Amino acid sequence: MVAGFLKFFTQRQEIIQLEKEKGQLLKEIALWKMRLKISQSPGVEKKSLKPKINYSQKSIPISSESCKRCFENYHLEMEVKDQNGRWIFKDDDILDQKPGELVLTERFWKELGESGFGQNFSQTEKIVKPKRLKNRVSISLEPSYGRIEYGYSPIGLRTKRSELNFSICSAIIFNYSFFPSSVSAGLGLELRF
Repeated sequence: MVAGFLKFFTQRQEIIQLEKEKGQLLKEIALWKMRLKISQSPGVEKKSLKPKINYSQKSIPISSESCKRCFENYHLEMEVKDQNGRWIFKDDDILDQKPGELVLTERFWKELGESGFGQNFSQTEKIVKPKRLKNRVSISLEPSYGRIEYGYSPIGLRTKRSELNFSICSAIIFNYSFFPSSVSAGLGLELRF
């Protein structure tokens, strides 16, 4: 009988662990689907080359030096948008050494939220909580007798650190010859922390 209870609890723990792993795998699959969607959406690129200073109408002889001076006096603005409106990349001058800016739009965050990953990556990932356990088995050995108790909690309140349950329980008390000496049943409140 004890081996049956131990097997039950072992299987119960394995089921809880498998549920957690399943939830994690489903989240990873949703993230990969989102990455695939983003990588497959084509971008729309817009560039504009503008002079930094105004030149007079006189002509400048073409040489490598004049090209360098000319090149230094221009900046190349660039803006790339995701065709589906998920992100926008902007750079005031891609010819300088300063990095551009990537803006993730509301649509990106909305789609990410629909994938099960929340509003943004700075938020902590949702933790898969197992369902409240309603059955309880307790086996104890005391100096004069042994005891096996079963409890069922149909109603309960669970917080992060504690659990309060209304329980229906029964117990079998046996001597060390493993013959039942008494049986009891009752109702109670159980606090776990």
